[in-house]
Amino acid sequence: MACPICGHATTEEYAPFCNARCQLIDLGHWIDGTYRLPSDEENPDGPVSHPLFLDKPLEEQPIDD
Repeated sequence: MACPICGHATTEEYAPFCNARCQLIDLGHWIDGTYRLPSDEENPDGPVSHPLFLDKPLEEQPIDD
């Protein structure tokens, strides 16, 4: 079976991926919204807001001392 991220052979330890790097890349795709499950429902509260999902690039975020 091929790793869905890079195409290399999978390993039992990281299946269905070939290594930890490809696992993390896949997780990142879910977190950043590259992968999403289709839905006809709209969020009644509007877009999801969370401190990890910044509205501005990190360089533009204020630093609290």
